[in-house]
Amino acid sequence: MTQHRNNRARESLARGGRRLAALMVASLCACAPDGLDPAPRGGQPLISENDDRKEVFEHESAWMRSYAEQATVALVDESFIGSDADGLPTLLDGPTLGEFLNLCPGERFAEQRRHAFCSGTLIDDNLVLTSGHCVPDAATCARTHFVFNDHYIAPGVRRPLSYTDIIPCREVVVMQAGDPDLGEPDFAILRTAGRVTGWHQPAPVRREAGLLDPGQHVKVVGFPYGIPAKIDMEGSVVNNSHRTNYFVSSLDTFVGNAGSGVYESDGYTLAGIHVGRTLLPGENLDYHPVARPGGGTCNTATVCSTPLCGTSVSMYVRPALDALCADPSRSQRLCGTGAPPNDACASATGLFTWLSRQQTFSGFTTAAEHSITPSCGRRMAAAPDVFYRFELTNPLLFYADAFTSDYPAMLFLMKDTCAASAIVACNAGACGTGQGQITRRLDPGTYFLGVSGNGGTRGRYNVHLQFLPATDTAVAIPSSGTRTVTGTTAGATNYRDATCGGGNSPETMFYFTTCPDYRGGTLRASTCNTATVTRATWDTVLYARQGNSPTEFCNDNACGLQSLLPASRLSPGSGVRAIYVDGAETGEGPFSMLVSLSSP
Repeated sequence: MTQHRNNRARESLARGGRRLAALMVASLCACAPDGLDPAPRGGQPLISENDDRKEVFEHESAWMRSYAEQATVALVDESFIGSDADGLPTLLDGPTLGEFLNLCPGERFAEQRRHAFCSGTLIDDNLVLTSGHCVPDAATCARTHFVFNDHYIAPGVRRPLSYTDIIPCREVVVMQAGDPDLGEPDFAILRTAGRVTGWHQPAPVRREAGLLDPGQHVKVVGFPYGIPAKIDMEGSVVNNSHRTNYFVSSLDTFVGNAGSGVYESDGYTLAGIHVGRTLLPGENLDYHPVARPGGGTCNTATVCSTPLCGTSVSMYVRPALDALCADPSRSQRLCGTGAPPNDACASATGLFTWLSRQQTFSGFTTAAEHSITPSCGRRMAAAPDVFYRFELTNPLLFYADAFTSDYPAMLFLMKDTCAASAIVACNAGACGTGQGQITRRLDPGTYFLGVSGNGGTRGRYNVHLQFLPATDTAVAIPSSGTRTVTGTTAGATNYRDATCGGGNSPETMFYFTTCPDYRGGTLRASTCNTATVTRATWDTVLYARQGNSPTEFCNDNACGLQSLLPASRLSPGSGVRAIYVDGAETGEGPFSMLVSLSSP
């Protein structure tokens, strides 16, 4: 059965190449649902100046990583979907990019396997936005599966998929496969087979009808040539009003990127759908053949020489939203009608407490009712609010912010019950934004996160969540500068062990919170003997974690039994980071630690 389906999958790749359509100038590529372009073709632009695509795990932006992990979907033909021993869906192997395109040694991503024929973005509990030419009819939808979380989590390590990551397409809700060359919209909004929120979260969508600014930075996440997801954040708008409904940018996109989500830099909202690429007169870009030393040829990528050639063409999302909201009942989230489903604590949306992974939740308070009057900000008894709920069985360090919301959204956190008297944290304006930010160590229990409006305001909100392991105590420190901190692990609880040492030793932690303009930087922590640090008499282990990244920095015994921890690539942007002091084997006791934090 598996071999038969693999044969069908390979046959579908060949069939798909015969159904490509040139949509703009010479090279807007429409990929058929049952396969992909079988070989490089002249006139198909790929890379603008430099290849800026990055794996999801290595990307600096926590916001873009969260959209790639939670909202980005690969559109995969049914011939690539198999079943495991329990009858649950799995993804069958496709050919490698190198095999399929006869790539030369050293070409990027040559060893990665291809499955996707197009890309898409989850925009509501059960709605996916993509290009209209990707899924032009109900028959195509019936053969299509949405695959979430198809990306790498470490060098050479592709994320294992769960059955919750592979969801069939149920129906075409609205679709227009227009001609972009005439300015006609090219989009499809598809319904998944059931709600997928809980495992995955929709991306926040730009609802404004206005144009992006010329020169504005944009980002794209999708499946170039059908390989696992990649992010490119180095594009900028070069034409913000191309054929009425489109904008042109310098993003690096390929076949398979059709339908990819294009995000604007100001609010990190989904602003466009990639539909293809265009060429300047006389340009002819592609993978091109070169001679092999031993005879024959192989293909290598051609890099565009200027930022204006080989540009990426994207459709603004507004025409798709207008078509969807012609019937407002199709999406309360996007059409803003009716009370949101999490308007009351009794119907609060459940959250996962995933560690070291930023989650993004968006919605509207526009039609919500008022339930709780928060204890901070310009409190208004008429301010509408919505609620989220999560449970902890172990202590965790909790982080939330409402940055990039369309209005001054405030946050408040309640324990055990929904009441003003149960509020344990509240913030109505952080980092000079007028929007809420909370960092707090939480004990086990049930918690409710409320989103309201400072001074009674309402609108579209974005909430970003992060969780880190917590110790018995958690001490906040400033996010920059150098200082000596002291403490003890004696008598504390052992919750986890460091990755580079440690055993059954207790640990304690220090943390710092950053604002949206944080540019990343370097952390250096040391228990080695210095003018301000007295060497501990027991074997210390130091490690650091970030709320928006799975990377752990760890050091043991850099100076005898003591540790010197360098962390040189802290993620930029808002969030929480923590330094943990642990012990090797069963070591514990008092310590002093020199901490230095710097940013470029």
